[in-house]
Amino acid sequence: MPHFLRASLLSMGRIPFSKSLRGGRVSAIWLSLCLLGLAAMVGRAYGQGENLRAGPVYFDLSAQLGFEYNDNITGSTNFPVSDFIISPGVTLGSRWRVSDYNTISINLGLFYEWYTNNPELSSINNFVSISPDTKLAFSFFIENWEIELFDRISYSIDPTDALRLDANGQLVPNSMRYGRFTNIAGINVEADYNDVVVFGSFSRTDILPTQQDFNFTQSTTYTFSAGPRFLISPQLTAGFTGGFSYIDYAENVNNDEWTYFLGPMVVWQMSPLVNVQASMNYTFYNVQQTGTTGDLSEPSGIQANIVFTHRLSERYQHSLSYTRVIQNGYLSNATTTDTIGYAASYQLSQRLVPNFSIVYDWGEDSGGPAPEVFSGYLISFGFDYRFSRQLSSTFAYVRTHRTSNLPERTFNRNQVILDLRYDF
Repeated sequence: MPHFLRASLLSMGRIPFSKSLRGGRVSAIWLSLCLLGLAAMVGRAYGQGENLRAGPVYFDLSAQLGFEYNDNITGSTNFPVSDFIISPGVTLGSRWRVSDYNTISINLGLFYEWYTNNPELSSINNFVSISPDTKLAFSFFIENWEIELFDRISYSIDPTDALRLDANGQLVPNSMRYGRFTNIAGINVEADYNDVVVFGSFSRTDILPTQQDFNFTQSTTYTFSAGPRFLISPQLTAGFTGGFSYIDYAENVNNDEWTYFLGPMVVWQMSPLVNVQASMNYTFYNVQQTGTTGDLSEPSGIQANIVFTHRLSERYQHSLSYTRVIQNGYLSNATTTDTIGYAASYQLSQRLVPNFSIVYDWGEDSGGPAPEVFSGYLISFGFDYRFSRQLSSTFAYVRTHRTSNLPERTFNRNQVILDLRYDF
């Protein structure tokens, strides 16, 4: 499992209390940004901030070393493949304040993954993993307007739940790797008028697979979103987000699609200890029928992300969440997934913080050559331990179960994970 995906998974037991819900992305992009925002927030919570300086440029340098035992890296029913994975890596953040109104920032995350039992999966035989946090951005102000130009790039070989086609066009349910570059470039604009904030965003996402069997996933997606936010009171912010996206596949296997979405959002600090954050939109697909999957559907429905967080005491905090996502499928027009999650953490001391999380999800494909209906759960428990101001660690056991109507897609998985981080 790539280091950045493991970091997202481990972060599920840690609960941020001030995450801003700024609407924008749709489908897979929307969900990915939610998860990455959570992981990034956790990283900031455990980081030490900028620790190096070269002239006007400030740097935040940290090194990571991960160890993982995984008894089913392919997610197979009858033929599980186990491995022990060692993942050294480095992250570097930099910030150059060119003037009072202009800032250039660069974030870079590189990780090497050594699969000790399956060396063909190791990074040296594919490509060094690039974290989705890797980003080049230029921010500047024009009166009340803040404008950010950005470019994010990542590379991963993790197959997640990918389906693929072999050389004869036959469906293969399990893959050892799904190598792909993902690049997201665009512009964010935000205007702050005290009690009203107006924002807009436009981006282009390119997915470039590095294996021929996954060439049908090569695509370019254009996404636009915009909307206002109203500060109704110091405890309540509300607004709405609308927009559209268009996905263009390089090969005529999946259908090209237009997607339109519109919906409200709210952030409510009910009390000093209770916070509610929710966003919702109605999504409609306009499918072009340019592919050969045979999926004639035009999916539509509600997407939602609702999080209740509660600080029960100075040491104990927990959250309950529900997410519904409609995203482009591997071999279908869309996959709809519902997820319910609970996470809790208890600070035993300044050094030791045990945490626990449980997630249950269910979903289905809209159609295609092998439409899947699936469900599953994930249970994780472990602890964070800080050895010193610079050195911290995370240990976790993760149990995953997945049920599917497709052969070789029902599986159990056990993972034991230890991550070490040194912040210079």
